[in-house]
Amino acid sequence: MKRHISHALAIIAVYTILVATTATLLLTIPHWLPFAQNALTGMVPARSTVNIVNATEASCNATFNAGLTIASFFCIPTYVDRDTITTHLPPYEAIFEYVPGASDPWRSYNPNLPAYVVQDLTYFTREKGYYIRFTSPGQFNYPGILPKPGRAPLTQGWNLAGYVLNETRTIANATASIAGNYTVIRTLDPTGSSYQTYQPGLGGSLNQTDPYKGYWINATTTEVWEVS
Repeated sequence: MKRHISHALAIIAVYTILVATTATLLLTIPHWLPFAQNALTGMVPARSTVNIVNATEASCNATFNAGLTIASFFCIPTYVDRDTITTHLPPYEAIFEYVPGASDPWRSYNPNLPAYVVQDLTYFTREKGYYIRFTSPGQFNYPGILPKPGRAPLTQGWNLAGYVLNETRTIANATASIAGNYTVIRTLDPTGSSYQTYQPGLGGSLNQTDPYKGYWINATTTEVWEVS
């Protein structure tokens, strides 16, 4: 019995080492371990994917003009409380987030509304872009991190994605990971009055991606936009 227990513990130790040293790993509990089929609950353990990325310190230092823009923030975590970010923003009127697939795809936050109004934009993520109407120009400064490669999940159809890199890239370079799997990418121009667009094979007025901007991407399949 002791020999079997030692053998099982050795196998578990090997799995622990693999998780710590492998970038992407599919974990499956061996069927021959006593608890493999989870006799207590009758549930079979599922396969899981662990994505490990490198992250470095990277602060956001952006200047936003008054008016409407589509903004994103590469330096913030995947999920962070709304007020943690809004306290660093220049004066603004309202913020809007698009949630694909939801019955009501728009979430919003307006700091000028009374407290009894339910506001459904409650957190920010580096993976998304946000419509923000700034009432005056100002700086956004936030000490954060920059995971590399940067990843933003996309669903089939329209996505308002964040640009997860702190460097400008050509459209061809920035969209290499989703080449052939999207029909159009666009963002507001610097004036906030019209859109710059790029369509694969046709071109357009949008020829590069820039930090602090969000992008509409019409994806033809569920995928991950990866930029490094």
